[in-house]
Amino acid sequence: MNNALAAAASDDRVDTRGDGLPVFTSSTNLFVYIRNSIAQCTALASDRTLRALAEAFEDTRAPG
Repeated sequence: MNNALAAAASDDRVDTRGDGLPVFTSSTNLFVYIRNSIAQCTALASDRTLRALAEAFEDTRAPG
């Protein structure tokens, strides 16, 4: 996860396709990463695994 966050922090590309506002490409990548992580944990059907994932996301949160 730290690698995904570091890559996102250093990526300043913006997707301007579509009718909406410009979107940082890295934000889309992070949401896909989080969605896939949750899907994997849900497939395991273990409360402990999902809790460990939540704690991992909490540990990598920016301070403040």
